[in-house]
Amino acid sequence: MVAFDPVQPHLLEQHLLQQAVPLPVVVTGAMHDWPARSWSVQHLQQFGFRIVPVEISHNGGDYRDLHAPASDRHFEADVGVPLALLLESMQAAKERQSPFAKEKQSPVLLYAAQVDLISLIPELESGIRTPPLSAISDRLYKRNTWLGPPGTSKEYPDFPGFSEVPYLEHHLQPGEMLFIPKKYWHFIQALDISWSVSYWWT
Repeated sequence: MVAFDPVQPHLLEQHLLQQAVPLPVVVTGAMHDWPARSWSVQHLQQFGFRIVPVEISHNGGDYRDLHAPASDRHFEADVGVPLALLLESMQAAKERQSPFAKEKQSPVLLYAAQVDLISLIPELESGIRTPPLSAISDRLYKRNTWLGPPGTSKEYPDFPGFSEVPYLEHHLQPGEMLFIPKKYWHFIQALDISWSVSYWWT
């Protein structure tokens, strides 16, 4: 873990980009001026009429089902829905996690992944900042966002023994950044309603 120093931003670049063995690094303090840190489901509801592309999981299906026969497919990608429907689905998924909920599981989960929602809702652009890595700013080629309910994750690959491989684990807190080196495999699980922005460099 490394704390960002706005007076000496080059120190962060040195730490991240000059590692002898590239490893993931949690960065704190680099999002203190992001208005997006105060966003909530209620804030996003004002844009509920906007159409956004989502992924839809039926009975636990995921992206691997895209290659399955239509009759066995439990996953849909790039489905356009109003943002309000996505937010409503997210809130319902969270409520089902309550110990008092009568229905614990839903056969359907909606989430937005691998898409730049901020470009689709330009009013949100002022709420975020590009990470302070000027040394590689010209190599930034993609920005994605994630918006979804708790209980969603990217699953382990179906490789024998993969679950036994040693790994690093961190519970990422609101306002923390995670630097992941190129080609470093990672697994992500949402524990609550969450919104994240990812930047990709070559």
